[in-house]
Amino acid sequence: MEVTAQVREIRVSPRKARLVIDAVRGKPLTEAMAILRFLPQKSAPVVLKLLKSAAANAEHNYDLDPSQMYIKRIYADDGPRYKRWQARARGRVGRKWHRTTHITVVLDEMQKGGFAEKDRHYRDQLHEDLEIRNLINQELARGGISRIEIQRAVNRVDVTIHTSKPGVVIGKQGANVERLRQLLEAKVGKKVHLNIQEVRKPELDAQLVAESIAEQITRRVSYRRAMKHAAAQAMRAGAKGVKIKVKGRLGGAEMKRAVTEMVGRVPLQTLRANIDYAQVHAPTTYGQIGVKVWIYHGDVLPEKRGAVPEAAEAVAVAD
Repeated sequence: MEVTAQVREIRVSPRKARLVIDAVRGKPLTEAMAILRFLPQKSAPVVLKLLKSAAANAEHNYDLDPSQMYIKRIYADDGPRYKRWQARARGRVGRKWHRTTHITVVLDEMQKGGFAEKDRHYRDQLHEDLEIRNLINQELARGGISRIEIQRAVNRVDVTIHTSKPGVVIGKQGANVERLRQLLEAKVGKKVHLNIQEVRKPELDAQLVAESIAEQITRRVSYRRAMKHAAAQAMRAGAKGVKIKVKGRLGGAEMKRAVTEMVGRVPLQTLRANIDYAQVHAPTTYGQIGVKVWIYHGDVLPEKRGAVPEAAEAVAVAD
């Protein structure tokens, strides 16, 4: 569950504010507060106060534990510029500008059992997570993988694979998933529990849509046709808006360019907007083509934040 806080028009330039927020982005809330207390920059106390406000919002408005939250997003935007006249020598006058900044922070709960809440083993578990994800994506390149969730017990790793093609992932009589489990156990040296869950509407999953467009571009399908078809499918499936952007040497042109396809509305500046985003690269004979997809599912209202989302259908479990 995401919790947002914002401070507006602080008398610090955006460049100096970003020097501070870059030091705490992605860190647990308690660790970020400890870092800010020792930073010498002028904006550090302001950012610290903002984090305390966000923690209070999480505790009192949503009944969450601030110690189990981390900084999911934090960014600084330009605010209005104030100007005044400053006296100079010999009766002259000069103009002086004061820049201001808006800072926004978004907190989220740390994944239970994940590496983010185990600071002592952060590095080892991070590398282990990367190896697991790379191995799964390599073995199931055509399995329609949407996302991979990794949780840990004492001597066991639970891996949940969300896919639009559960039959391809499982294989005949579970052969593929059993082979994948053995490869993962050999890689991490622990017992691995695999759970395969089906994505019921792949047209509304940004990762799957981006991979589909990238695959079509690799097969020399017209990028405009692929973009329009994907956007139309997402809108028919119930999306409120879709934005697709491809960039690179489109059609083998000598100069790279960017083309955007947008249907409906995609409010990227609205904090309560529920937007799914994904970025994929399509390898071609003339270079990499970047594909970005934004899918707008509607607004997340405060009274609906605690609602339990519809559970995905579990289709197989392999021990």
